[in-house]
Amino acid sequence: MHDTPDIDLDTGEAEKPEVISLDNLTTGGDVVDKMKGEYTAGKKSSRWPLTVFNSLLDTAGIKNSQIIFKNNTEQIVTRRSFLKELMKQLTQRFVYMRGTIPVLSSSIKRNIHKISETNPDNQQTT
Repeated sequence: MHDTPDIDLDTGEAEKPEVISLDNLTTGGDVVDKMKGEYTAGKKSSRWPLTVFNSLLDTAGIKNSQIIFKNNTEQIVTRRSFLKELMKQLTQRFVYMRGTIPVLSSSIKRNIHKISETNPDNQQTT
């Protein structure tokens, strides 16, 4: 397949070589975009650093991290559960530090403590 210039007949007028069709089916950008669209790490944002960070999380959740996790722990987790845990672990320290700001509104503090699983007196529960 890699050594021959055979055309994939399923590509129609595009006349793509078989090796390109195989790459598109297994690791191509279309497959990654489709998988990223199923469960995304974040919401749409006009702040480009946040958009880039969320895209990196999505790609990491598809390509490498979930495979390594599965091989190291022998656990089978859904991609959604894996991404939620990945986001939680990556943001937990920042969320905890933000919850200690004295002038933060009480409603935001309650939500932070709920999300970060801490008590309002900044003591970890887990």
